[in-house]
Amino acid sequence: MLHIGSSELPVGDQMVHHQARIDMLQLEQSRLAAEFQASGQWDLEGFNSAYDWIRINCKVPGHVAG
Repeated sequence: MLHIGSSELPVGDQMVHHQARIDMLQLEQSRLAAEFQASGQWDLEGFNSAYDWIRINCKVPGHVAG
């Protein structure tokens, strides 16, 4: 079980806080994905699309990659 520090917050409040952090990371990942698409790096590495590169290299399912 993953345990990162302890908190004085009730567990429900901790979950809300963690979800906000996850949302911010996903927003940054989306920004990076758009930048990556425009860079053409995926093409130079022989992939058919940025979508395929992200799906394979980031090890995420298609609905997350695109």
